[in-house]
Amino acid sequence: MHSEVYLKYIESLSSSQQKTVSKYSRSLLANQRNTTPSQKISTTQWLKEAKDNGVRDEEVVKALWRLRDALLESTVNIAREMDCAGPL
Repeated sequence: MHSEVYLKYIESLSSSQQKTVSKYSRSLLANQRNTTPSQKISTTQWLKEAKDNGVRDEEVVKALWRLRDALLESTVNIAREMDCAGPL
């Protein structure tokens, strides 16, 4: 299965349909305001430990967005101006 996916990816590169593995421009434009959370699974369902310790969903979501922004900044050296307080 992996080789089939890889071949499709290589074919898409050669046909100029897509130049990257992911649509990174969509990822860069994402923020907490324009991204709807998944209705299938709550954030705290897979972070049971956090829920057991009384952490609210909103706190977990904010922490995940901060983690995403920190990873983007450190790996791609991208920083952007945001309306909220914080390093990014």
